[in-house]
Amino acid sequence: MNLINMFKIAWKNLKRRRKAALSLGCGVLIITMLVTVWAVFHDGINRIYDDVLSGKKASFVIERYLEVDENGEIVLEENYRAIRRAVKYDACGDRLVCCAECKLVDVLDRQEDLSFFVNMELATMIADGAEYHGINDFSYEFRKRDEALDREADKHYFTVRFGMYAALGEYFLTENDLTEFEYKFGGSPVLYGKEAMEPGDILISDYYLEKFGYPKEKYADLIGKTVTFCVDGVTILENVRVTGILDSRLFKLNYFYTDATRGSKYDNGKQIVVCCDPSMAQKLKVSEVRARVAVVDYEKARKEFSNAEEDTLLLSYESDSYTMERVIMINSAKLIVDRVFVVFAAMIAFVAVMHLIATLRKYLGDRTAYTGMLRAIGMRKGEVLLVSYVELLIITVVCVIISVPAAAGLLKVFSGIMFKVVAASTTVSSGTFVAIAFMVAIAVSLFVYLVEYPMLRHILGKQPALLMQEDESR
Repeated sequence: MNLINMFKIAWKNLKRRRKAALSLGCGVLIITMLVTVWAVFHDGINRIYDDVLSGKKASFVIERYLEVDENGEIVLEENYRAIRRAVKYDACGDRLVCCAECKLVDVLDRQEDLSFFVNMELATMIADGAEYHGINDFSYEFRKRDEALDREADKHYFTVRFGMYAALGEYFLTENDLTEFEYKFGGSPVLYGKEAMEPGDILISDYYLEKFGYPKEKYADLIGKTVTFCVDGVTILENVRVTGILDSRLFKLNYFYTDATRGSKYDNGKQIVVCCDPSMAQKLKVSEVRARVAVVDYEKARKEFSNAEEDTLLLSYESDSYTMERVIMINSAKLIVDRVFVVFAAMIAFVAVMHLIATLRKYLGDRTAYTGMLRAIGMRKGEVLLVSYVELLIITVVCVIISVPAAAGLLKVFSGIMFKVVAASTTVSSGTFVAIAFMVAIAVSLFVYLVEYPMLRHILGKQPALLMQEDESR
């Protein structure tokens, strides 16, 4: 008998005994879904723990706030010397990133009517000899939301702001910023061009270019060209060279929510970065610089810094109570999941064995006459066994197809709970999820087959006539 005929016989038998097949399928579905959810959740929380400590999920940094003198130069005091020493540690990155807010309201001397930020409607970008006027369509979405806001009633939260950062050095981002972006969004935050800058160079986000109405098909051509920015007729930056276009999702990283207003849940709407020399810094009213060095290996840093008691750094990044609380909570959650997982897995295994044995015993016991008939018309034992396996294969495939979206829904709920507790999501990539679901499905299928095999062998060991008599006696 060929495989197609076996599938036809198996499908007809499932349709004939749909109630028993449904009962067996429900058991396989529940077990597959629960095991998939728990396996993915367990994998996710362990990855969170490892990724937080390695700086992927949270950008651990050594940080100092440095003063800038009236000439736009960084004051070389103890904080500056301390942050410069950080790069000598193996646990730290090689980049010393010094950035500051450009206080455009002060530059324009319009504190009375502009308040804390400049509306995009007042800004103009001049590129290729054409003027591109800013658009405020209330689409600003670069904030951490803890509460629902009405776009009409709370328009000021969604106002498109125009602003810029001053980078007093070659780079704007630490190694951990780049790693965090790749982890959360994939790829590089630089869409076109490069991140490294020289004085007079700028980086600008694709969101800002969109709000200036600059054609998307010309983004790549803008690299290397000079542009000018004006606010309400006043030139802010003149003939600065565009070296890179940034992915605006970059401004959703943790760093941009803890700017000068430390601990704020809102970034300041700045999506232009200008590399400044002292004269430019002075013009843009830079008064305080945020200097950062990435901690790329948390555990190694703890050991290195504990052996450097004379150094004023001494785990200074641990002064962020939120970061440390997050590490402790994730560690606790990891220990709980690791321990509970063993008990939960044992319970699942026990329930699975009991349920499948009982369901399979009933499923196979109710079809003894049908099995006897197949044997009586000349079907070999091996073929009857294969038909039964094909039936289980169809049930398993249908259950897996249903269990994947169901498991994804449950995982979304668990991930939301984890985000509320430790500000980290257990969401895994679609590839990882499918791989885990596939492995669980194979494991459950093998388990069902192994349970079914001795039962079928026992039934097939009897004569066909005896099997039909047993069914009549029931």
